[in-house]
Amino acid sequence: PDPCWGYRIENAGHTIAYCCDTECVRASEDKLKEDADLYRNADVMLFDGQYSMQEIIDKLNWGHSFPSVGIDVAMRFGIKNVVFIHHDTFASDDEIYENEKQTRRYYENCVKEQNKAGTMPHKLDFSFAYEGMEIKF
Repeated sequence: PDPCWGYRIENAGHTIAYCCDTECVRASEDKLKEDADLYRNADVMLFDGQYSMQEIIDKLNWGHSFPSVGIDVAMRFGIKNVVFIHHDTFASDDEIYENEKQTRRYYENCVKEQNKAGTMPHKLDFSFAYEGMEIKF
């Protein structure tokens, strides 16, 4: 489940961080220091979004993550765009859509909290992958 974090591809001035099949239990700032170069200022991070917040409680140590962890990592390291991949094969389209809505609410709450604290929130775009999706730079 951890510390499988992924790899980084840099080409023609663009960067992709591929972070799939990771549970991401080392999410604190201190524990992520050794992985900072994987994430820092990536144009796109492909992140394991297999479970919802409710599902992860029952599936700890299964080796997969949930989108709010990806949001936290992206905001901390200045990632521009996150695409949540590796959906549960048993999840329906409706369940994936609900996970996306839950993630959007989580991100909006993060932005509100940062605004309240007087810090500039990181602008982040994110989406949930779908068959045939293309990412263009």
